[in-house]
Amino acid sequence: MSENRPSNTAIYWAVAAREPAGKPLDVCTLVPVKLSFIDQGDVPDPKQDHDFNCVSNMKFNKAVRYATQAKYCGGYLTYSDLGYLLGIHPAAISA
Repeated sequence: MSENRPSNTAIYWAVAAREPAGKPLDVCTLVPVKLSFIDQGDVPDPKQDHDFNCVSNMKFNKAVRYATQAKYCGGYLTYSDLGYLLGIHPAAISA
């Protein structure tokens, strides 16, 4: 998986999509997923977006991207996973 991995991506271990909801995380199967940490849309053009320093919008876009990439690889990210990856408390995501 790392041989053809671009430099802006990382491997993260996520809960397998086939695991049922409510199953304890410590007994869930984990699968490796590729997540791109930097995307062109992460920093909007200040000429087009006057509120380009809006951190909450950037984090929301990253959360959507991470979750979509994980699902494409056969895994799901928990609120705790997203909080860890974004550097925020998981409660901020679930609200």
